[in-house]
Formats: sequence, C-alpha cells, structure tokens
Amino acid sequence: MKKLTALVLFACVCVGLVLADSPKARFSPKAPFNDPADLAAIKQIEPKLGDAIVAVDIEKLKQIYADDFAIVGSSGKIVTKEGLLQYIESGKYKLVSYELGPIDVQVLGNVAVCHGAVTEKRIADGKDVSVEAVFMDLFEKRAGKWVLVRSDSGFPK
Repeated sequence: MKKLTALVLFACVCVGLVLADSPKARFSPKAPFNDPADLAAIKQIEPKLGDAIVAVDIEKLKQIYADDFAIVGSSGKIVTKEGLLQYIESGKYKLVSYELGPIDVQVLGNVAVCHGAVTEKRIADGKDVSVEAVFMDLFEKRAGKWVLVRSDSGFPK
C-alpha cells in the first residue's frame, strides 16, 4: 500500500511540475477535456512504445520520448532520455515480450496522464525476469504531437 501511495504522490508531483511550467492556456476553462481524438492517440502510443522497446528501435523511441524525458530509476537517480536509450541499446535490458492490461487516460488541454498495467518478460543483466507492473505515464502535446515526458511504475504484490 505504501508503494501505491508513493506512486500516486509521485505522479501528482510530476503533473504539478509540468503544469506549473506550462503556458496559461492549459489552465483555461476552455481547454479540451478528454477529447476523443487525444484519448485514442495516447492509447495508441503505449503499444508502440512497447513494440519499439522489444525491437530496440531507437529511432522510434526518440520520437516517443520527449527530449527532456526523465524518470527516477530504481537506484533513486534521475535517468534521462539519453541514458534510457543507451541502456536499452546496450542489451543490458531486453524486453522480450509484454502484454498491456487495461489503460485509462485523462486529458486536459496539452497534458495527459495514462495509467495501466503490463505483464513483461525481460532479460535484465543476463537474467530472465517476468514482472507484473502498474505504470503511470505523463504526456504533453508539443507542436501537435504527444510525447512522453515522465513515467513511473510499481510492482504490486
């Protein structure tokens, strides 16, 4: 329960930071809320992301992740887009397969929060690992395109 609470708190802080640094237009009462086209676009990104990681398609991943993408890694250190892509490309982490569970998306203007579940089979540092995880991804629409700016995941028991 503490991990779930921490995950939700972390996501709220990330959303707050993005919104605090965003143009006032995002706070407009006229900002579109849950536009069906935006919801569909975000839901399509998640499987494209998984497929690109499985294929080690770095060019596709560069399009999905924002240039300022960052996560807090399991070590507690900040991992940037560049660091994450290098890690995937190095072969130290290999996503063999994945299956997405239900995904929920909420969109307000140019910001979207997507959360869901995933079951993954991976090879991490040479070891076969199967995990079930929950995730929360924060997207921002930039120049008409949705990009992933923050992500967090947890492993419920």
